[in-house]
Amino acid sequence: MTFPRFVSEYFPFTAGAFSAVRISSRKTINRVSIILGFPVLVMSMPAHAEEVPLWLIDGSISAISLPAYPGSGYTRNFIVPFPNFRLNSPYLQSSGGGVNARLFNSEKLDLGLTFGASIPTKTKYLDVRKDRDMPDLDPTIEVGLGLRYIPMKTDRWELKSQFPLRKATGIDYKDQDKMWKMHKPLDLGWTFSPRVTLTRFIQHDDVRHEIDFEVGSRFATQQNMNFFYGVEPQYAAVIPETPYVAEEGLVNNWVELGWVRKRDRWRFSVSVEYQDLHDAKNVDSPLLEEKDSWFGFMILTYTFAQSDLLVEQDSEFKQ
Repeated sequence: MTFPRFVSEYFPFTAGAFSAVRISSRKTINRVSIILGFPVLVMSMPAHAEEVPLWLIDGSISAISLPAYPGSGYTRNFIVPFPNFRLNSPYLQSSGGGVNARLFNSEKLDLGLTFGASIPTKTKYLDVRKDRDMPDLDPTIEVGLGLRYIPMKTDRWELKSQFPLRKATGIDYKDQDKMWKMHKPLDLGWTFSPRVTLTRFIQHDDVRHEIDFEVGSRFATQQNMNFFYGVEPQYAAVIPETPYVAEEGLVNNWVELGWVRKRDRWRFSVSVEYQDLHDAKNVDSPLLEEKDSWFGFMILTYTFAQSDLLVEQDSEFKQ
């Protein structure tokens, strides 16, 4: 996806993944991107290393439209402004003593950390949950490893496949007298979102275009499925209906088309994604309202400041 995959994988159901920290397998000097603040656009670039500023400070504003979860009948539309700090380092340095070495010595393979998240949604906006007196849908976070294989890369084309496997956790919180109270985190099992992306690069004078076409699927364990699609007995009794226990398996398949235009310090991105839930494992869940789902966003970014010091960057990790 052109917007990690805006929150895979901003919201895990946009079905992609982004790397906030990535370890490269290249034999040349490697660049690790550490992103502070909101997730930002992760894009591929041509098949050669180039010099980039050591750090950059961006400001972005994005318009987003997405369902509360795959198959939800409620679509959220909102505008999100946010700052972003990017660090392009030749080596990974972690104060916590984390991973600081190349995991592969290959021109085509790399392994990195991937992150995902979903935002909370109040039950009053979700009719299928409100009718059953179900609680609000809590936010989730996902952390894991992602393997990427790049079989073909030129100045004009890039073909890559990605295999992010992440551990999901629900953040159980309550609003008591306008005071947020954290409860025990919810174990939501695992998610797996393999995908294949074909990117076309077009350079015209000082303007650069990137066109992405991506196909992929998302799978989840039973704990994750139940969080979104399960109906426990006390909630099923309200209708009344038979309780629904979700099963592990396919969440959805997706197809995405994205376009990025870059010039000087400006970057404009737009992406549209179609999600197909006709073959979803829990297509019979009473909480799955739509078998066809859409996600889209537009984002405008401007780089306000950047370092005069340049470092060599491998193209596939360029932001």
